[in-house]
Amino acid sequence: MTTPSLLQRCLLPLQARARSAAASAEQARGALMAEYGILIFFVGIAGFGILVLFGEEVWELFFTTESEFDTSRQIPPAPD
Repeated sequence: MTTPSLLQRCLLPLQARARSAAASAEQARGALMAEYGILIFFVGIAGFGILVLFGEEVWELFFTTESEFDTSRQIPPAPD
């Protein structure tokens, strides 16, 4: 059995730290993606709630604006 060299004995703890850092970076990335997913979910729920509460009023506002826009765009008849 051979004994590890001085260089190998110095590098083993560094390799272990590098592996540990890579593993914790993967876990942090996964946690961050989960947080974004939860945030998107709650924003979607809030948007749906706003549509349910104010949807009809917003629809009426768009309809009124559209009808006013259409009446203001009427082209006068061409002179003969």
